[in-house]
Amino acid sequence: MAADLSPAARVPALSILLGAGSTDHPARAAIDAEFHSRPSVAVEGPARIEHLALWVRRAGEDGQDGWGAVFEGLARLSDAANAPRPEPGQRHGLVALGAASLKWERHTEFLSLSIVRPETPDPDTAQRLAALAPALRSVPGERIVALEIEVSGRKESLPSTDELAARFGTRHLAGALILERGFVATDFRIGPEGVTRMHLVDCGLPAAQLGRIAQRLIELETYRMIAMLGLPLAQEATPVIDRLEIRLRSITADLKAVEASVGDDALLDRLTGITIEAEELSNRTAFRLSATQAYAAIVETRLAELHQSPVPGLPRLTTFLERRFSPAMATCRSVERRQGQLAERIARTGSLLRTRVDIALELQNQNILTSLDKNARTQIRLQQTVEGLSVVAISYYAVGLIGYAMSGVEGLGHGLSAKVLTGLTVPLVVLLVILVLRRLGAPMRLGALFGLGGRGDAKGGR
Repeated sequence: MAADLSPAARVPALSILLGAGSTDHPARAAIDAEFHSRPSVAVEGPARIEHLALWVRRAGEDGQDGWGAVFEGLARLSDAANAPRPEPGQRHGLVALGAASLKWERHTEFLSLSIVRPETPDPDTAQRLAALAPALRSVPGERIVALEIEVSGRKESLPSTDELAARFGTRHLAGALILERGFVATDFRIGPEGVTRMHLVDCGLPAAQLGRIAQRLIELETYRMIAMLGLPLAQEATPVIDRLEIRLRSITADLKAVEASVGDDALLDRLTGITIEAEELSNRTAFRLSATQAYAAIVETRLAELHQSPVPGLPRLTTFLERRFSPAMATCRSVERRQGQLAERIARTGSLLRTRVDIALELQNQNILTSLDKNARTQIRLQQTVEGLSVVAISYYAVGLIGYAMSGVEGLGHGLSAKVLTGLTVPLVVLLVILVLRRLGAPMRLGALFGLGGRGDAKGGR
């Protein structure tokens, strides 16, 4: 008998699994929501899409977190549209405005606002859009992107290059067929009114697909502009890196030419200065250059997703950006790579200098130990000489004392000669002095070698 695979038959087993005591991972819901976040809005021409990307200063750049003020502005915007206020941590929202819609999205560094409206809105939609204007102006942030996409109604033919030139006021345009059923043209230029314009023509696309194309065009323009934020920083960093590399080469040359230990302190001071400047430069540029590469990758992905086909007389969007955008990104990558290489070279030079200093210190220590050993040997020889002289001196005084004693014996009249008796005692006295000094000599010499006091040596000898 075939197994019943209907949903009703699967529910009991699923209930058993879910009731087995397992709990969700804390990030499960957030991960699932990320796949469904920022949905595109269906678009039917003729329509107009207005898009803003507002740069928001992150916490730490000026001591304040700009997102707090942004959410206050979004709350006022929701109130003006009679829509629920955004919840804390919410990253996107969609507000219906009659026949129009407002979509906002929170990104890492910027807030995007997009309004999709008919080319000629009905009175209710126009009134709701007008009521929204003051609240829109209250949302804080620096405008980094202002884009207007004019979506034409369904057409059987593409506009001519003359029509496009008249629409944009220039013949320096880029354009392409999109999925063979849509067409887009733009000059990628900020116009006199401060807005970049695109013209999107519907040649038989479903509304949902047309909306996805519009979303990709919005993201293409947004990430193109934000990726380019790294270029001025890279251009500013280039001469600084040049100067640091020249100074590092000078230190490396001096490291080879200068005698060890003679100029090491000066070389170390110079290398420390370069290290500090390189680290300061890296702190200023590392995040932006890394973000630039991430944004550039998104631009390349969005261009690929448009599936462009060439149109006679117009370069494709990809071709246009490859001539201008790609060199800028190559400059940013070059600066980022040079910074990493500079840091590695500084580390290698520092390692060489430390090795040289360590070797010089070892040689100094070896010379000190050799000098100490030489001094110790000299001191031992001197002590041995002093001991020899001491034998003579002590023996001399001891024999003198014995001579006085023998003079008394000679006075007793026993026929004994004091000089003879004294002379007979000389070898015995000398031998006795030598034995006593030898007994005391070992600890005395050890005391001299290790810096011990004479009193301690005497105790050690006894």
